[in-house]
Amino acid sequence: MAVSPLLGECSQTPKYLGGSELPNFHGVKSHEIPTETMCFVIFISKNMLETAKKEAEILTQNLGRNTANFSDNRDLLGSLGEQAFNSVLDILGLKENKDYIYPRTTKNQFGDKYDFLLIKNNKTIDVKTAYTHRDLLIKIDRFEKCPCDFYVLVNLHKNLDKAEVIGYATKEQAKKSKIKLIRTLDFVVPEKSLKDISFFKSFIINKNGRNNA
Repeated sequence: MAVSPLLGECSQTPKYLGGSELPNFHGVKSHEIPTETMCFVIFISKNMLETAKKEAEILTQNLGRNTANFSDNRDLLGSLGEQAFNSVLDILGLKENKDYIYPRTTKNQFGDKYDFLLIKNNKTIDVKTAYTHRDLLIKIDRFEKCPCDFYVLVNLHKNLDKAEVIGYATKEQAKKSKIKLIRTLDFVVPEKSLKDISFFKSFIINKNGRNNA
C-alpha cells in the first residue's frame, strides 16, 4: 500500500481532512499547512514496516535486546515513528542531507545522541514513539546526559497501520514539565501542550544556503 499522508486535528480522535495516494513515503508532495495547530497522520506502508524490522534487528543485535514480543520491541516501534516524522519533514519541504540528517541505524556512530539533525543550525531532534499513551515521555537520566533541542511525539495505532505525528516540545519546555515515575523517572509533556509540528518548515535552507529559521 502506498503511503498517504493526511492532515488531522490533534485530538484524541483525529479528524482526517483528506489526502491523496502517493508512490512512497519518500519524495511525497507538499500539502498546504493550515494555520491552526495540526498533526499529520501517516499511513504505514509494507515497505516502512519491513524497513523498521530490519533496522530493529540491527539495533537489537548491537544492544543485545530480546525481540520475542513484537509489541515490546521498542527499536521497531521507534523506527516506525522516525520514518513517519521523516515523511512529515518531506511533506513540509525539507530535503534529507540538505536541510537535515537522518542517521537511521548508523546513529550509533554519533553515540545515539539524536534521531535527526537540522543542518546549519545544528539543532537536534529526538523522536518519541508512543504505543499505549498519548503524552510525550522523556527519560530524565537520558535528558540530563544528552538533551536534544526538540522532542517530537509520534503515536502509533494499535494495529500499526497509521502513525500520528502529533507535535513537539522544546528542551526548555520539557525541563519545566511534570515528573512522573512510570518505568523510569520521566518528564511528562501532555498532548495538549505540544506545539505545531509544521514549525519545522522554518528550517528549510534557501537557495543562498541560508537557513530560514
